Amino acid sequence: MEQLTRIQFVADGSYGRKIYSYLSEGIDLITYSIHWDKLLEYVSSTIEKIDNRRSIFTKKVFFIGSNPEYDEANMDYYRSLESAGIQRISFPLRSTQNKDGKSAYKEDAVDTSLVFSVAKDFYTSKIEDRFDWLVLLAGDGDLVPLVQGLATEGVRTLVIYFDFSTPFGTTRASQGLLESAHKVISLENLFRERVDPDAKAVFSQKEKLNSINNETFQRVKNAIIEASAYDYLNSLTSSDIERAIELNTRKDPEGWVLVAQIGKQLEMQLGAKLPYGVKLRTEIEKYPEKFETKEVPAYSVRLKQVQLKKRITAKKK
Repeated sequence: MEQLTRIQFVADGSYGRKIYSYLSEGIDLITYSIHWDKLLEYVSSTIEKIDNRRSIFTKKVFFIGSNPEYDEANMDYYRSLESAGIQRISFPLRSTQNKDGKSAYKEDAVDTSLVFSVAKDFYTSKIEDRFDWLVLLAGDGDLVPLVQGLATEGVRTLVIYFDFSTPFGTTRASQGLLESAHKVISLENLFRERVDPDAKAVFSQKEKLNSINNETFQRVKNAIIEASAYDYLNSLTSSDIERAIELNTRKDPEGWVLVAQIGKQLEMQLGAKLPYGVKLRTEIEKYPEKFETKEVPAYSVRLKQVQLKKRITAKKK
């Protein structure tokens, strides 16, 4: 019987989404696609060269937090993975509270579920059916114990990562995770590859952006930024709303400002449109101790007068 190398591919879906968005938004005025099937072929070829035998994927999955709005914004990304046979495993984004008592969404359950699922697959399989390599598309240092634990069982790990920067921050893989892996593949290096045809096949140019199709570029860019805006909204605090009220030049003498104007002010801070369907009213009404609202002549908000007096007194001191 032919001896095969068994590979399990597991992706942190949120990490993969950042990579997908970075390429889709455009680099040097060119937008790109990532071909997950070609990436899997490249990974398989790399491992086969190391083991000197044929390899097969026993499982291909990506884990990601989920809610209806988030899923709608990322449907193209999901389809691109699923078309390569990579199955989506999603979990409701966990609701929690930040220091201001505001509700927010966290993806803690995704990392935990990823680790549990991989460990379960390994330890519940017959010895002859266990995977020999774990391929992780991830950058989180919390996965180091998983890599180290599997290493004691003889499983080698290949980590795929991509370091890059955007206006929203820098995505950088954990140094600890990279050092714990037996092999790493930098997607940045593959993207810049000029000779190896297998590496070059992982990416393809979608569209060259110029003055003629700048409208298309803006549409693509806005779609990507809108998806990222959910992260911004989840971190929105009462202080952000206060600042938007203070900076708005359309307050009436009593301090009232239209909530629609608050939305525009927040969009200026974000540099993009707030996600479709976002209800600022809901966000503002989470802080009844700080803001008061009225319905007429249009829905408006102002800093609660007792709060305003406290701030004026504090400034005088």
